[in-house]
Amino acid sequence: MSTTFPTDVTTDRLIEFVGTIRAICADEIGRDPYLAPSPTSADAVGAIMLLDAMNGKTGEELRAWLHASEEAEQYRRQQVKDELIDRLPDPTPIGMEAGPLAVQRPAIVDEDGACWQWRGFTDFLLFYRYLTGVDIAPFLDERVALGANVLRVLSMVAWDECDPRFYPQLFPDYYATLAAFVHAVAERGIRLELTVFADAQIVMPEKAMRSAHLRDILDALSGAWNVVIEVANEPFKNLPGGDQEAIEYAHAVQGYGFLIASGEYSSWPPAPTADYGTTHCDRTDDWPRKCKDIKDRCDESGKTPWIGDEPMGAAEVSEPGRRDANPDNHAWYASGAQMFGPGATFHCDDGIHSKTPIGPNQAACATAFFEALRWTPKEALLWPYQRGDMGSDAGIGNMPILHDDALESRSYCKSDGGKSWCIQIQTSRAHATPRDGWRVVSEPRRGFVYLEKP
Repeated sequence: MSTTFPTDVTTDRLIEFVGTIRAICADEIGRDPYLAPSPTSADAVGAIMLLDAMNGKTGEELRAWLHASEEAEQYRRQQVKDELIDRLPDPTPIGMEAGPLAVQRPAIVDEDGACWQWRGFTDFLLFYRYLTGVDIAPFLDERVALGANVLRVLSMVAWDECDPRFYPQLFPDYYATLAAFVHAVAERGIRLELTVFADAQIVMPEKAMRSAHLRDILDALSGAWNVVIEVANEPFKNLPGGDQEAIEYAHAVQGYGFLIASGEYSSWPPAPTADYGTTHCDRTDDWPRKCKDIKDRCDESGKTPWIGDEPMGAAEVSEPGRRDANPDNHAWYASGAQMFGPGATFHCDDGIHSKTPIGPNQAACATAFFEALRWTPKEALLWPYQRGDMGSDAGIGNMPILHDDALESRSYCKSDGGKSWCIQIQTSRAHATPRDGWRVVSEPRRGFVYLEKP
């Protein structure tokens, strides 16, 4: 079967056609359509364009045909992303901690006065492990690799799993060992939130003993740059004198060289906590949106910085009202905690009991949590509040994206000039819908949006 072409097809013309087609494809789809094994029946772009050229199509017509193809559309979208990626803000780096911290309300700042980010990890029994001769290096390696820079550690607890009992009075070298532990953690560039009292009604029922223990801890750790103090974990049930005792201790030891939190979060409006506050959020199905509790507590306490110190815990399997195995929920809470405060602490079953390695699903939740914290600028807590509101497209603070209560439980944004970071918590959307001239630059995970506006 012979075919007659309207053009004079010679070897030179074929070479010209192929060269033109290669140039068009490089521009429109970013590849050579004649690179082996192409052209094939599955990738016939080069063959189709050559046949069209031989049938008299011009270069402009060939380009228009290819430009309208799905492959070319995908290539253009990717080019836009690639061009913008260099302009995307860098996430907060993972690095070794060093130097003292200070409070500049509502932020916690480093020794250079820059906003500092709290990326905590619950490690309740880590000091107990050290106290009983366990090598903690593998624990520290894992926590740092996940992205943590603060470990929340107990100084006592009455759990049956601890044998010998984790009672300070049972260890003759307790305070010297505590100082050595703090130094070992500092050598790795990690900070500690030392929670002094847990199960104190069992471990130290006498107030004189508790007062002496707190004083001895402060004396033993004097000059330690990497320690902040939380007086009690949930003092309403872990101190005989409850919340008021925790508050009194916190105020008594302020100015001792450490940032101090009472651990009390039951009161509303918040009782004076000391240098910073720690809160535990409700463990409801919509718990990630409770990140805004941090802002509310900050606003009602003279701009005291608050840490989301014990959100819903992660586990290998979800337990409604107790544990959540969905990494997305941990990511949303973490980002919101940085929007409204200095950061948050990742809480999980294996961290509570100081095990390593933590379970695979807990590790996935931790990775999502710390990546979301680092994605959110450390300075975001200083920027104006924005929230989606069904009353108007603009919501509160002129939102860059649309919110719908039927599609997400909350939408929060923090914007700095022409850049905006948004989360749409528990959203069912595939992609955010921008508004008011904003353009979506990236969506690194579901419900996370970075936008720019000229």
